[in-house]
Amino acid sequence: MSTVSKANANPLAQAADAVPASAAYTLSICARVAGALAALYIAIDQSYDRTQILAAGAAVIVVLSLAPLPPATRAWFSSLGAAVLFFGGSLLLSYEAGIVMLTAGAIGALAGLLHSHRSGNQLVAAVSAFFIGSGITAAGVALIIFAIEG
Repeated sequence: MSTVSKANANPLAQAADAVPASAAYTLSICARVAGALAALYIAIDQSYDRTQILAAGAAVIVVLSLAPLPPATRAWFSSLGAAVLFFGGSLLLSYEAGIVMLTAGAIGALAGLLHSHRSGNQLVAAVSAFFIGSGITAAGVALIIFAIEG
């Protein structure tokens, strides 16, 4: 069994190792808070019921992802919250706040993955949660389309 020395590690791993885990976690939190605020702005500002519900639902999920959790589950929920912002923001790109949601989701996801890498938490779980977030967003949209009028 061979091991790769730090000098021979890939450039992404070297860059990830240069960032403190606490800084990555703080960036992930800040990005998700900014994205949740943008989603709330859309929910309050828009008059179209379906848009309001999508944005408010995204904000609720993101706020729940900010709960202090044990390290084993923190990466999963952090990534899920970032994913909902990213995919929800991609659906709301016609609004400036939707661009903020998309950007905050991307930054939050990358920072969360970086934190998972640096702290030795479950990186695979964080990546899986990101893609599960796309499914949650799609299911929410389908539910809104079929259940909400106007």
